[in-house]
Amino acid sequence: MPQIHVPIGLGLILALGAGSATWTARLDGKDGSKITGTARVESIPAAEPPKDSLIPPNDSIPPAGTTAAPAESSPEELRVTITLSNAPANASLAWGLFSGKCSDANAGAASSALGMSASYSPIKVDAEGNGTATSLVRGGPQVSTGDYYVGVQRPEGGKLAACGNLEPAKTSTGG
Repeated sequence: MPQIHVPIGLGLILALGAGSATWTARLDGKDGSKITGTARVESIPAAEPPKDSLIPPNDSIPPAGTTAAPAESSPEELRVTITLSNAPANASLAWGLFSGKCSDANAGAASSALGMSASYSPIKVDAEGNGTATSLVRGGPQVSTGDYYVGVQRPEGGKLAACGNLEPAKTSTGG
């Protein structure tokens, strides 16, 4: 019988709970683009290995032949979900979480991107121009202390096709 391995990221997503914070953004097209959408960023406290685990976490084992201490891990990770409408049919669009604001002159520049570009799975757009993607950004920043935005790159690369500044999510209480 084959063994089934659950990726660490999936375990973290399933373990969401107390201590998380959420931000949202409404994405609007830029420079003539008709792309619109929404983004949701959730702060996830870093998971600790089970207390009964005999195997130390991978990031606590120094590389072979070194005596260096492991790097300090960030206290949180970010789960970023983006949903688009009015995008080019059947496109695959790059996107990311950036520091700054959509109105910045260098909006969308690689130098302001958070995490590794490989952290963000491309948005696969369907024939109707709709698409959704979710990515886990490890070592994410404390989004609550600064300006951040979610940006979608044009299919030809470079400039932003859509952008939205992050704001704390509004919560509602029943009454």
